[in-house]
Amino acid sequence: MARVFILESPNPVDLLENRGERSSLESVCNLFGYDSAAFLLTNRSELEKALMYVREVGAFSGDLTGNGVAPLFIHISAHGDDNGISIGPDFVEWPDLAKLVVRMYSRLGQYGGPVILVLSSCGSKGQSLTRWWTKFSSKLREERGLNFVPPEYVFVFSDEEIDWRDSVVTWTIFYRKASELDFSSRSHVQQLLKQVARSGFGKLMYFRLDVEEKKYKRWGG
Repeated sequence: MARVFILESPNPVDLLENRGERSSLESVCNLFGYDSAAFLLTNRSELEKALMYVREVGAFSGDLTGNGVAPLFIHISAHGDDNGISIGPDFVEWPDLAKLVVRMYSRLGQYGGPVILVLSSCGSKGQSLTRWWTKFSSKLREERGLNFVPPEYVFVFSDEEIDWRDSVVTWTIFYRKASELDFSSRSHVQQLLKQVARSGFGKLMYFRLDVEEKKYKRWGG
């Protein structure tokens, strides 16, 4: 059984008018058989607290029911651009988010299955998280003793901008198939992204960590 944490930061008007992914995705993921939980974030501090809370699932992985090696998705939904994402009044630049993810993933190494990061925001295809992790992951292990293995996959929109309703439909299609996916097979992952693109609601791309070459490779868009 796959698992997903949904972390969303709408602006106040979005929240009033119920424009967002959090509630809809939590419902459909439950329908698809996921274990799921959702967080509403109103500032950077709440983002940090949520990520530090989520990382503790690794310590309790022995208590999880069902398949212990099922994929775990960390889905972050927010407004954004090429430089980062907005969490309430706070703008979190990519290097800052990269460091928060390092702290989260340093504990998630105890989780038995793949842990996959999903970024649902405008401008996320221009993210610099993967470049930062590639550059500093070895240094973090050597100098700070952090057992940090960068995320195997990061999924983002290849569209510069996307309507929130199309975003919900796109991720619904993605999560319908992702729970059954063999993420060790690039062709299977690519086939899923092709299916999503054929829907006409949005196109996704991935950044995949090549362990041998120690760099991320992108596909799709």
